[in-house]
Amino acid sequence: MSERLKLFAFGCVVLGASLVVPLLVLGVHLSDRSAALFTTMYAAAPMAVAIALTMTRFKAPVADVLGLRLRPSPWLFAGWLLPVPIALVAFAIAAMLPEARVADGLPWLWFEAIVPYTAWGALLALPQEAAWRGFVLGALRPSFLRAWLVTASVWAAWQLPLVFLSASRMPWWVGVGSSVGFAIFATPLALLVRLRSGSVIASAVLVGALKATGSAVAQATNVAAPVALVPLAIAAAIVATYETRSPKPTAAPSKRA
Repeated sequence: MSERLKLFAFGCVVLGASLVVPLLVLGVHLSDRSAALFTTMYAAAPMAVAIALTMTRFKAPVADVLGLRLRPSPWLFAGWLLPVPIALVAFAIAAMLPEARVADGLPWLWFEAIVPYTAWGALLALPQEAAWRGFVLGALRPSFLRAWLVTASVWAAWQLPLVFLSASRMPWWVGVGSSVGFAIFATPLALLVRLRSGSVIASAVLVGALKATGSAVAQATNVAAPVALVPLAIAAAIVATYETRSPKPTAAPSKRA
């Protein structure tokens, strides 16, 4: 592991623990209003660590190292639209289940997921995308498989405390499986649009769209969101197979730090 990744991991563990431990001790759940500030700070913490290291330790341009440059690219729109067919397949699967109850107003529900909720989800996802698919990805060798394993692992690990702080009615192991599964299966698609576009903004849009459309499937069918992992896993396998067997030129992340 490079010095860059070691320092980043140490900073994330220290900052993450300082945010999570007090809530665990006090028994505060994410559904509590008092946890709103925590949620915002926790989402931004990895990017804060990356920015601090980039500016103080490595003396490099933050926008380049974190992949925050906005470059006109069709892959920005691909990140927005790729989740739609995945969600439609998930909807078809969920609707066939015995417990499914298809909701009224489906067109408006889909519009809300694809436009305003995706935009809001992209804003929430951007700080972590700048950390995982920006700072961390830039420290890795140019291997799609390695980038997938490493960035998915750190993403999943960072999300796990949120599972135990949530007040979900699902068993904890379902929450853990859903969180880890989403990180693993969403990462190949996030890497695809990130590398093709040269910007983490595209991958943030994709992650926001995946979460928004997955939530729409759950609301439209009254079936738990984990069902959306099935088509997402298939899409991840297709992308990973294509990228590892037939590598194409990509807009590589910065190595300047």
